[in-house]
Amino acid sequence: VDAWGGSVIEEAEQRIEACYSAAADAAKAGANVTSMLTVLDGAGMNLSLARVAFQDGNFDSAYTLAVQSNATLNGFEGQAGSLRDTAAQQRYVDFAVNVVGSTVGTFTVIIIGLVIWFGLKRRPEKSGKVAS
Repeated sequence: VDAWGGSVIEEAEQRIEACYSAAADAAKAGANVTSMLTVLDGAGMNLSLARVAFQDGNFDSAYTLAVQSNATLNGFEGQAGSLRDTAAQQRYVDFAVNVVGSTVGTFTVIIIGLVIWFGLKRRPEKSGKVAS
């Protein structure tokens, strides 16, 4: 039973590492991973308790806590990947809006300036001369 509990603890450790890596990738892409870190903290707490129970020879508790740690992370990597992809898409959309908005704004200012300039140029000049 103790070797089995130890392997479950090792599985949970590897799973937490993979999930932390997935959350870090999502954060690098600009996703808000605060709630994911809370889930990871909970899984890490169960894993820590499993290690302590294992060292104390309480193999049943160690096994149960390691399984709980692992179960807490079900679907975690998929959610992190989804958040990462959504953040990357949002960053692209924000960039496109900024580029298009800046370009449209620049051309609008130029066109309005040209319209005003041509309008002022076409007005008859008042020279102050008296017609003969």
